[in-house]
Amino acid sequence: MFNAISATYDTINRWITFGADAHWRSQLVARIPSTARYLVDVAAGTMDVAIAAAKQCQQLTRITALDMAQHMLAIGEEKCKKNGLGVVAAMVADVHRLPMAENSVDAITVAFGIRNFEHLDTAFTEMHRVLAPGGPLLILESCQPKQAWLRQLNRWYLRWWVQPIGGRLSGKADAYAYLSESIDEFHSPETLRTMLGNAGFSSVTTTYFMAQSVQLIHAVK
Repeated sequence: MFNAISATYDTINRWITFGADAHWRSQLVARIPSTARYLVDVAAGTMDVAIAAAKQCQQLTRITALDMAQHMLAIGEEKCKKNGLGVVAAMVADVHRLPMAENSVDAITVAFGIRNFEHLDTAFTEMHRVLAPGGPLLILESCQPKQAWLRQLNRWYLRWWVQPIGGRLSGKADAYAYLSESIDEFHSPETLRTMLGNAGFSSVTTTYFMAQSVQLIHAVK
C-alpha cells in the first residue's frame, strides 16, 4: 500500500496537516540526545525524519532509514542526494526482526509508523533490544483525544478532510480510508505507555499536538 502511494505521500502529508507535520518532526528530532552518534529511523518512508535529523543533529555520524516499502525509500534517497546528505543510508528491513546488534543504537525514531506494525509488542521489544542503555525511542503517532467533543471533531477532520484529499491526490482512496480507520481503532496513549513499560522501557512521557490528535512519545531504555 505504501509503495502505491509513495509518489504523492509528501504532498498529501503537507495538505492534510496544513503543513504542521514538519513542525512535529522537528520537535521529535529535537529530543535526540547530543551524545547520540547512531540513529535508526524506523518506518522511515520518504525519509523526512532522517533528513531533518541529519540537518539538525550535526553530532550524528550514521543514520539508518529503515522501512519495508522500497519505493518510499527510493524517494528518500533522491531527497538525500539533492541535499548532499551522505550520512543517511536506506535499509529495507522488518522492525520485528531488526538487523542490528543488541545495545548498538544510540536513538530510534518512528514517525506515524507504529499503527502499521503487525505485532506491536514484538516491535517494541526489538527496538528496546538494539537500543543502548539510556537511549531514547521517540515516536510520533496519531491518536484520538480524550475529550468526547475533540474526538468527534477529529473524526470529522479524518472523514471529511484527510480521506477526500488523500484519495483525490493519490488516486488510492482505500489507502486513506485505512488511515482514518486505523487511527480510530488504535491503542490509546495510556495503553501504549503500558506496552512500552512491558517491553522494558523505564521512562515514558507523552506530549500532544493538534488538539490532542497527535502524540510525541519519549521512552528511555
